[in-house]
Amino acid sequence: MFLTAKGQVSAGDFLSHVTALAESLPDKPYAINYCEDRYQFAVTFFAVLLRGQCNVLLPGHQVGLLKGAARQFPEAYVVTSAAFNECPLPVFDMSGVKQCSGNVGVPLLPADQLAAIVYTSGTTGIAQSIEKTVDSLFAGAKINSRVLHESLSLGSNPAIVSTAPPWHMYGLEWSLLVSCVSNIAIFSGSTLFPGDVIAALKLVGADNYFVSTPHHLRALYRSGMDISLVRHLLSATAPLNDSLAMGLLDSIHGELLEIYGCSEAGSFACRLSVAAEWQQYFRRFPEFTMIEEDGAAILSAPHLAHPVKLADELCFSENGDFSIVGRDSDLIKVAGKRASLADLNATLLSLDSVVDGVVLPPQTEAGRLLILVVLQDGDAAAVEKALAGLIEQSFLPRRVCQIDALPRDETGKLKQAALQILLQAEGIPVEPGKTQGEVSGLA
Repeated sequence: MFLTAKGQVSAGDFLSHVTALAESLPDKPYAINYCEDRYQFAVTFFAVLLRGQCNVLLPGHQVGLLKGAARQFPEAYVVTSAAFNECPLPVFDMSGVKQCSGNVGVPLLPADQLAAIVYTSGTTGIAQSIEKTVDSLFAGAKINSRVLHESLSLGSNPAIVSTAPPWHMYGLEWSLLVSCVSNIAIFSGSTLFPGDVIAALKLVGADNYFVSTPHHLRALYRSGMDISLVRHLLSATAPLNDSLAMGLLDSIHGELLEIYGCSEAGSFACRLSVAAEWQQYFRRFPEFTMIEEDGAAILSAPHLAHPVKLADELCFSENGDFSIVGRDSDLIKVAGKRASLADLNATLLSLDSVVDGVVLPPQTEAGRLLILVVLQDGDAAAVEKALAGLIEQSFLPRRVCQIDALPRDETGKLKQAALQILLQAEGIPVEPGKTQGEVSGLA
């Protein structure tokens, strides 16, 4: 069931809409699902599958990405409900397709059908495409549903409110697919601003769980709005720092579950608040196996086509649980001392005056860090002074640049290409490949 601005949409009405759209789609192998509304995205996603085609889920909805998609998938078309001024591919407007009449049963799809092509986040370079079959997506959904019900005390009529876009692997898994194998309703309206989130939570009722990211959660927490309406909370795409986690736990009425994974494998581990404390270690889902090979973690599962080498460096406990150390690109060395950019970013974002910010690494070992900040009040000098009492002197920035906004994507990540454009616009020279400032979580 979906909860839309116009009211509830039952499973039967949803399937009727899917069937009608499937019959109307062009006869092409790839459909680029460009629907912003979560309900329209879902209808399109399953209509494409029912038609025997494959959803292409680009890493963002910037029009420029369509040019690359047109080169990679020349036989594709774009499905949307919004107007396009210019598009290099044929566009199909799904907004005019209505539900078909009569009862429609739940369709059966071939397990080996290519269901979707998703992308890595592109935070460290060019986003890479990954193929997902029907079997791999729904096997993952069943695993996630089990984890969700075992971890959280869901009521009889749970509902999802999400800020994670469904074209991102994390959002696809936890705000859409998990509902297909569980009795969970989906809110499909806007959650762009904190006020939208609060309104959505009021609409769906107390039996809710809120799917979000550290970036969005920080903005919601700092908005001053009453977030006690949140029953349970899921977070992913970057590790949630301890201070924010504990602040959120004090504000909500249920549990805080952090999901860890990657686009290649989907979700495969989590950590949960226990006795008002935030656990250090993630626990791997039992359906997955993990081994260490040449210092890297290799992940396998029956529903994965092949083993996945994780980009993050992990630290394992005696019982096999793990914490995230970071990526090679995340660990920096200045004046013979090592530090994690993720830790430095967490320190920066803990400052009350900082609305948003990122720490960028030095270009050489003898160089100094660069910091970009969006400030609520104060100035760059005040940020420098505050950091002087919190971090090692070697890692104090050579410069703190105050800007209007950081070019984060829909999940709160900073992609290398977007940062390069921003730095060029600000007149700050940085070597290519030196701008990565975040640890990836579920990318």
